[in-house]
Amino acid sequence: MDSLRLSALCLGSVRCEEFYIEQGKTVMMSCSGAPSSGIEWLYNKQSCVKEDSRTGRPLRGLPQMCFTGRAKMIGSELRIVRLVHADAGIYTCEGQIVRYQHRLYVISVSASPACPLVPGTEAELRCQISGGSDIKPVWLRPDGKHGETSETGSHTLQSVGPADSGTWACQIKSELRLNLSITVLVSSPPGPATASNPPVSSESRQTADRQPSQAPSPATAEPASSPSDPATASNPSVISSESRQTADRQPSSPVTAEPASRASRFETG
Repeated sequence: MDSLRLSALCLGSVRCEEFYIEQGKTVMMSCSGAPSSGIEWLYNKQSCVKEDSRTGRPLRGLPQMCFTGRAKMIGSELRIVRLVHADAGIYTCEGQIVRYQHRLYVISVSASPACPLVPGTEAELRCQISGGSDIKPVWLRPDGKHGETSETGSHTLQSVGPADSGTWACQIKSELRLNLSITVLVSSPPGPATASNPPVSSESRQTADRQPSQAPSPATAEPASSPSDPATASNPSVISSESRQTADRQPSSPVTAEPASRASRFETG
């Protein structure tokens, strides 16, 4: 249960009620038996809202929840939405024949730091009751056991551990408690050993792709065959293409034939 409405004892003919409402919720306070006209709601003795007898429109007072419109009259009732701790206090309904007085307590639970909690660190669980309540809340652990609670309603975890994970409860009254879910981070087991050849990062791969390819070194180029090449020396028929082109460009020398008559003359002489 996140809200509680209780009857309370008041002086004289004033009718009283107490409300324990969680922060962020809505509360409806009654002015039963009173007509809506002529009714005025007060917050801590300051005018909050009333209906204009001439126009029927609401007249708003200075308290924050009244001025901003979070507090509205619904008939003779007062409704306040999106409660905050500053809304806690005494609300009074005054009419010609009736007078109601209500005490509003706004309650909340929280963890500091916020979940998830880190193992081995310190954390504080807070149970706050605004409005001047004399109730001392009690924290209940996930296993149902009582946790040590300070006068201000807080419980300190000196060293957070896995056993602290679960649903905690702030017990305000026997019929009223607020739950707080606590999550504790789980330590990851050590990862596998690093491989001997780590993967190449995308950045290194992009750098390699941007580098221009290198031309083969002249020292590694295959030299052309030369006359001093052993293969060429042993086989005269192997002639390089450069030598063949040079030979083709040279003019051929005419061969002078020796006259046949001269040869004959030597034979017959």
